[in-house]
Amino acid sequence: MLNLITWFFLIAISGCAQFPKNKARSSELNPTLSYVFQKNKSNSITVSLEFKGSSKGETEIMYAHEWAGSIFHDDITDFKVLNKDARIQSTKERNVKLIFHRPSELLKITYQVTQNVVSPDRTYRALISDQYFHFIGQAALVTPAVEDEKKDYQVTMFFKGFPKKNKLANSFFALKNKHTFKAPMYEILYGIYIGGDFRIQKILIKDKPLYVAIRGDWKFKDEELFQISEKIVSFQRDFFKDHNFDQFLITMIPNGLDCCSSGGTGLTKAFATFLSKDVDIHTQIKMLLSHELFHTWNGNRIGRQEPEQLVYWFSEGFTDYYSRVLLLRAGEISFKEFLDDYNKMLYEYYTSEVINQPNSRILKDFWTNDDVQKLPYRRGHILAHKWNAEIKSKSKNLNSIDNILIDLFKEALSQGTVISENSFIRISSPYMDGGFKSDLERYINKGQTIIPGSNDLGPCAIRKELNIGRFEHGYDSIQTYNTKVISGLKKESLAYKAGLRNGDQLLERKMVNPPFKESSITIQDKNGQEKTIQFFPVGNKKYKTYFFELNEKAFKSDPKLCLDFFK
Repeated sequence: MLNLITWFFLIAISGCAQFPKNKARSSELNPTLSYVFQKNKSNSITVSLEFKGSSKGETEIMYAHEWAGSIFHDDITDFKVLNKDARIQSTKERNVKLIFHRPSELLKITYQVTQNVVSPDRTYRALISDQYFHFIGQAALVTPAVEDEKKDYQVTMFFKGFPKKNKLANSFFALKNKHTFKAPMYEILYGIYIGGDFRIQKILIKDKPLYVAIRGDWKFKDEELFQISEKIVSFQRDFFKDHNFDQFLITMIPNGLDCCSSGGTGLTKAFATFLSKDVDIHTQIKMLLSHELFHTWNGNRIGRQEPEQLVYWFSEGFTDYYSRVLLLRAGEISFKEFLDDYNKMLYEYYTSEVINQPNSRILKDFWTNDDVQKLPYRRGHILAHKWNAEIKSKSKNLNSIDNILIDLFKEALSQGTVISENSFIRISSPYMDGGFKSDLERYINKGQTIIPGSNDLGPCAIRKELNIGRFEHGYDSIQTYNTKVISGLKKESLAYKAGLRNGDQLLERKMVNPPFKESSITIQDKNGQEKTIQFFPVGNKKYKTYFFELNEKAFKSDPKLCLDFFK
């Protein structure tokens, strides 16, 4: 079966919460938040919020309108202020309300958070049912408008009214229903909050708790997820020599799809993942976990310039690179798996209709165009390999692209440096003359096609060229998969020319992507005859692509030499 993985790694931790500019901000915040399932609404939570109002007697409260392509304002409703003589008023901004009250009064507010989506696929809105709840702070937390979103606030959260068997966890505490903590407002809003029928495992890594929370039925055992999570977290923390974590949370929930989708988002001391039920624990989940975890450093502890979309080639593309390379170093994926994954990405890059769009297009359309959204991932990934090979060659293997990343990380911790084009050029200059300035201008800003170097993957991979079409089933793959009947077949497609017809009963399909080899579909035709049809699932237009073939002779001779290239 074709395994088209939908990657939507969206970084949340950047301190970029948008707070309204107004005269009635709260300089003090000491809220108590209570989340309770309403008995008459299985898809709703009642939230109670307490905090000290403005000394002027007018205080604005706000909540997210939109984030990461999701619209939230319809999910947060039914506002009530419980203070005597206080009143709440809407403003011109849909997600901002004004409360009139006695000066410096302790305000008490309630509101409803409701699930208004059918499934969690590609959404970061609140998910609430009789079985569980799962939301990012942006999707459910109302706050006073504050002056400094990076200032620490004392917060008490009390999850009330849940059955004792239900498990609770979030970015700040786990396995208890009440806790007081301090955190900046942006960390609170970009936290993850879960409860219900999750199966939660506590794992100690250098005496610091890692919580892994999973729900639903999968092809793998929970213990397999817990074990691989521990290995990946330990390995990446060792890579950065950074174990400065009071706790960390990983969540995994079904996204409501049967096939071919996985994704997630990095959050405060946590990341959340959403997967279709067919995903296996081996390569797919390992790469997903490795990618999302790496954002703890690349995107969180190493911040980004604004607008951040302009440096997604680094925060996303380099994260794709390191999520694979670190798995290879750790022995969690084979060299062949590493090559196959990279070749798939290269194929998607060279057959992309937006391959030569400038970086300004990513700023404009990242959240609205799937092809544009994937472009910085692919560009950064290819350039990381290209630059790594060039640095290694120039330094005679004394340095690698690791040096740039670690230097940037150290500077981010000591000086607050964020990733930008200028900071990357400056920090990379000691390792390569000009700090890749010309490459950034050509390949990132102008969008010229990147050609991988022949030695980008070391001595055991041979670069090759191929003219090939874009992947196309030739029929309506979603409708066909859901109904098990061939539908929407195009007469000009190779599938049709090979003998496939609308109305054929789908028995089995083995789709190869990238389509370097033939795919096969086994069907029962209208006459009841069973047959297997083989074809290349590509369109007629040809694209010049590059890929890397395993040098089997070199790999068999000295596999260590092949793997050492990536260390």
